[in-house]
Amino acid sequence: MNKLLSVIVAAMFAVVSASAFAASHAGAQTKDEKKAAAAKMTDAEKAEAKKKAQAKAAKMTDAEKAEAKKKAQAKYAKMTDAEKAALKKKAEAKAAKMTDAQKAEAKKKAEAMKK
Repeated sequence: MNKLLSVIVAAMFAVVSASAFAASHAGAQTKDEKKAAAAKMTDAEKAEAKKKAQAKAAKMTDAEKAEAKKKAQAKYAKMTDAEKAALKKKAEAKAAKMTDAQKAEAKKKAEAMKK
């Protein structure tokens, strides 16, 4: 009985160790992999992701919104001039596709974020 218990404990340890080893080598996505995955998303998937983000933002408290804004500003401050220019160009291209109503709504959101 004692040997059986020892074998069971050893087997459990081996299984846990193997699963931990496999999990540690799975790794997280790199920035390039995330960009590639985002590029492969269909319009419907992008719309769904946008809805989820908006729902999450609606549930955030003012303190959480302030923290998120602070992180975004810190991230922007670390960007190079080329990255800032690319971001601005992307925003301008997006704005060019927007209707007047969408532009007005975006302007209201931006003003609300400044407060």
